[in-house]
Amino acid sequence: MLTTTTSTISKTDVDDEPLSSFFPLSALVYGQVPVLEVDGKQLAQSNAIARFLAREFDLAGKNSWEQALCDQTLELINDLIQEVVKFFFEKDEERKKEVGKHLAEVVYPKFLGYFEKQLDNNGGKYLVGSGLTVADLAVYAVLDTAVQNSETFLEKHEKLRAHRDMVGAIPKIQEYVSNRKKTDI
Repeated sequence: MLTTTTSTISKTDVDDEPLSSFFPLSALVYGQVPVLEVDGKQLAQSNAIARFLAREFDLAGKNSWEQALCDQTLELINDLIQEVVKFFFEKDEERKKEVGKHLAEVVYPKFLGYFEKQLDNNGGKYLVGSGLTVADLAVYAVLDTAVQNSETFLEKHEKLRAHRDMVGAIPKIQEYVSNRKKTDI
């Protein structure tokens, strides 16, 4: 979703059609998605694509330090995703309950705390700098599934909820969210 969210805010077209309907996966740079094609060249990997689009559309931060803080946030989100995917791909129902409990009691509180601290350290509105960046979009995107599945997910995290509401109020984000296909992740 981050790549789609980044391209949505930057007004580029991202097609949600299955790529295999256009050409075989073996034609892709690493034989997997996501892939962004620019001027006939392929760029793979979600964060590489997100960072590229962020630089192209002034969402990467205003200087090298802000860009590094955006990168730091994207890497932190990768750490969170590594934990969350364990739940979605666990086949054993008993183990899945344990993983879900660990997510709810340990993983999410830890990462939500990190994101709120980052907001606090940056003045409370944006995660990095004085304007919207890929970091804001990435946090919005990574929390999307949890927020959709639980109305109370951000109940104890007012600053993060306000941040999410701010990002979600961007007209292009609203349009994307209201028109996207519903999925489990």
